[in-house]
Amino acid sequence: MEADFNLYKHILGVVDKQIEESDPPKAREVYEKLINSGDDENTAKEKIASIIAEEMYYLLLDENKSFNQDRYIEKLDHLV
Repeated sequence: MEADFNLYKHILGVVDKQIEESDPPKAREVYEKLINSGDDENTAKEKIASIIAEEMYYLLLDENKSFNQDRYIEKLDHLV
C-alpha cells in the first residue's frame, strides 16, 4: 500500500505543478472553476489527478504511445 500512496503523492505533485505553472493553462482554469463551483482544494486536485492517473494507465497499456495532451485537455473540460 505504501507504493500506492507514493504514486498518489507524485500524481498530486504533478497536479500542483500544473496549477502553479499554468502548464497546461487548462489545468489551472479547471481547478479554479471547480473551486468556484464549491469543491474544496483537495477534491478539485483529486479530480484532476484522476485524469492524470487514467492517462498514465493508457501509456502503460501501449508503451509505443506518447502522452495525449489533446485528450487530457478534453477530459479536463468534462470536469466542469
